[in-house]
Amino acid sequence: MSRTTVAVGTLSAEQVQEVLAVAQEAPTLHRSRPWRFHCTETTIEMLLDLPPDPWGNDHDHREAWVACGAALLNLRLAIRSCGADPVVHLMPKLDRPLLVASLEIDGRRPTTSERAGLSLAVGSVRTHVRHFEAGPIPGALLVELRYAARREQAWIALLPSSALPALLQFVDESVELELRDRSAQVAVIGTLQDDSASRLRAGQAMQRVLLTAARAELGARFLSMAPDLQAGRARLRQSIGGGLWPQVLLQIGRIAA
Repeated sequence: MSRTTVAVGTLSAEQVQEVLAVAQEAPTLHRSRPWRFHCTETTIEMLLDLPPDPWGNDHDHREAWVACGAALLNLRLAIRSCGADPVVHLMPKLDRPLLVASLEIDGRRPTTSERAGLSLAVGSVRTHVRHFEAGPIPGALLVELRYAARREQAWIALLPSSALPALLQFVDESVELELRDRSAQVAVIGTLQDDSASRLRAGQAMQRVLLTAARAELGARFLSMAPDLQAGRARLRQSIGGGLWPQVLLQIGRIAA
């Protein structure tokens, strides 16, 4: 985050500080924050800020781009909850490869109840749930989760329990026991392409899905993919139909008391 917070467009300096704090609450697989912000008079810039990778399984920075996408969605929602209208440009400058997105703050827009609800849900997102309650997710909510992913130009594949044994070959050994827990719904968030911009969209889709789930009092648990990442993702891609590149693997369900 910028050390000095300034007014940006129609946002006061205090509002800028608030929206950046909301962005910082985005969930990440290893609780890292691979981003930083730079503010000008009219624009908030998000830049990729890669931390060390002690697990050694994010060689192509896929998880970092997904995490930035989640933070970007939080930022968009927070800005709109302030009544401002951000114009978002993804990866806008080829000569600045670390520039993830720029958000021009220009104009006002009334806050809708949906945006306000999602913004309020940011603090209630749970992504490291240990235990889930048994029971299916209502069909109407599954429709909402699919729609949430499509809003961000990504898709969510909800896998049946019969597919779980085959998934064991795609995940890290440390989460095999978690995957055997059939009380939660396994979901794959995927994109048509497998470039950085697509991963950024997948992160925004993931966060919109998680916020939608949180409003229904559901939690989630990230699942690390196998160290043999590219080969494993290619096989996982085929298992969900071959049309989408898997970017995020997680479980969604009701949090056990």
